[in-house]
Amino acid sequence: MKYKDFEYDFVERTLRNIEWIAKQNPTVKDDPTSMTFYEFTNLINQCLGLIILVKELSDDSFVKSLPQAIEHYSLRKTDIDGLADNDLILLNVLTHLRNSIAHGHIQQSDDGNDEITEVVFWDAKPWELKKENKDMTIDNAEVKIFLTFEKLKNFANTIANEYLIKKRIKQ
Repeated sequence: MKYKDFEYDFVERTLRNIEWIAKQNPTVKDDPTSMTFYEFTNLINQCLGLIILVKELSDDSFVKSLPQAIEHYSLRKTDIDGLADNDLILLNVLTHLRNSIAHGHIQQSDDGNDEITEVVFWDAKPWELKKENKDMTIDNAEVKIFLTFEKLKNFANTIANEYLIKKRIKQ
């Protein structure tokens, strides 16, 4: 089906895909010959559409029109390292999260049973690291965002739904 409004339709269809996948209840994990569903991999793919694309296709006025307090999105100060208190706002978190995902700066933690429990998204300024003769690694990151799987899923869905609401009102 053809897009009428690429930005709106893409975000809406991504959310519908997430709902459809959830209804399929893909839980097979132990049989390597089966069609295994990788929930975390799917979530990162969805973030491309729900966070990066929303951030790239809309100007900052959209993000600025949303509540800026990170607590509104179930985030806490302890989830984010590297931002001063006055910089702990949605616009900055989205920018760093977008950069992290777009550049593949994602590190996972697991529970010892191969289940991902937390993800660290990290962002760095390559030009600054180059000046200081430092490598582009998580240890040299400017900002680190620590999110559980559920927190990332809820955050991405909230941003996408807010985007759809604002875009619908604008039309």
